[in-house]
Amino acid sequence: MWARRNGWLVVLEPTPSRYSKEIADIKRSNNGVYIQNEFSQQFLEAVSLANRHMLEEIPIDVSAYGTRAIDGEPAEVTRRLYEPLIEKTVDTE
Repeated sequence: MWARRNGWLVVLEPTPSRYSKEIADIKRSNNGVYIQNEFSQQFLEAVSLANRHMLEEIPIDVSAYGTRAIDGEPAEVTRRLYEPLIEKTVDTE
């Protein structure tokens, strides 16, 4: 593949149609983003395996970990929004 041979980080999704045709567990975040955790995990694992050597060279800001929820919203806002709901559900069970 030309891009890989020339040092590009390659992101490939061989079957993009599955996101619209296959039904996985879909969650709607508080900011309206629809998240398919199973598909996201598979996609990110494939990207990681194919590009691990390049990803390991990207500098990261460790202080940013945990500051954002899965949808990009601030984690603290998401916690405040969902903690009461989670506690109520646990108490009910």
